[in-house]
Amino acid sequence: LTSLDSPLRTVIPQDFTPPPPLLNLVAVPTAKGVELRWDPSPAPDLAGYRVYRRRAGEAQAVRLTPQLLKKPYFVDPQAVRGRTYYYTVTAVDDSQRANESLPSEELMVVF
Repeated sequence: LTSLDSPLRTVIPQDFTPPPPLLNLVAVPTAKGVELRWDPSPAPDLAGYRVYRRRAGEAQAVRLTPQLLKKPYFVDPQAVRGRTYYYTVTAVDDSQRANESLPSEELMVVF
């Protein structure tokens, strides 16, 4: 005895895996603002980076980069001299979901 064929199903795979967190975030106060650099993400499906900043006393960080950065470099020209800032950076993949990594280690900078 043979059963009837099962119905055909179409499956579209989805990527739910974010890139790994970024490493070696460095910040330097410069005449242009706070300059950030980090190691490039090893993710093969990397779309870009997002930079976040919070001020001393603030609980939540604010995203500074409306568009994804393509290079592991950013200058925060809005930093105000004499203030303390905390920066993190994430990597985002090119999947339909735009998976975002966990934040890098938070870096404190006195500008």
